[in-house]
Amino acid sequence: MLTEAFLSELDATSILAECKEEIEKGSNLQAIQKLRLMLCPLSEKGKEAKRIALRAVIDLAKDLIDEDEQRQILAGMIAFSDKIISRDDEE
Repeated sequence: MLTEAFLSELDATSILAECKEEIEKGSNLQAIQKLRLMLCPLSEKGKEAKRIALRAVIDLAKDLIDEDEQRQILAGMIAFSDKIISRDDEE
């Protein structure tokens, strides 16, 4: 059975807070938390809000103890960044 999911239904603020709490405790993120964290910037409305969420996710990923987790999340951000960052922003 398939269930529709809409990115607009994700609450970026809650996702970031939940993941930040886990990271500050030194815990590894669960798979669903990592997925939500990677989708977090795409759930925001407007380019500026997306950029701010992208920066927040990158900053959180840097605090992860597990380097594999860190790479997974950063790779996800790279994959989605073309939806958020334009050529003008890269300079």
